[in-house]
Amino acid sequence: TEFVAQLAQFSTLEQLTTMNSSLGKSLEFNKSVTESINNSMMVNFIGKTVSAESGDFLYDGLNSKELKFDLDFDISHGKVEIMDGDGIVIRTLSLDSMDKGLRSVTWEGLTGLGVQAEKGDYSYKVTVYDLVQNEHDASPVFTGVVDGITYKDGTTQLDINGMLVPFD
Repeated sequence: TEFVAQLAQFSTLEQLTTMNSSLGKSLEFNKSVTESINNSMMVNFIGKTVSAESGDFLYDGLNSKELKFDLDFDISHGKVEIMDGDGIVIRTLSLDSMDKGLRSVTWEGLTGLGVQAEKGDYSYKVTVYDLVQNEHDASPVFTGVVDGITYKDGTTQLDINGMLVPFD
């Protein structure tokens, strides 16, 4: 009787192991199908203007650049720090009081020394102060037209004005 009970337990264990393996394969298949559908949908973004939360941008070395950011509340003042590709602050722009919402400042391309910045990769950080003088970081916003789609390191990336931006 004990021997038959043990055989039944082994049989049940084998069935559970097989079922677990099948479930794992099913989950992998579902993940692959979902990724394929998402990647197919990415084609719809080509040629569309999109916005992403990012302070990175390409500077052409000639023209001024509009730097956008989103304010969650009214501010009394603030600053925008522009950094070169090495993360060194090359210019700081002052902000006066502003209402909440999507805002922007224009960087004319000059460094703090009044020299024209070179063409290349740059970034910016926005620090603001609310009406009771508490310091906060505002979210930089990057806007551009999707020129293409790239799959890099297992993630989908949108090519926006020459920059690769992860879709997520």
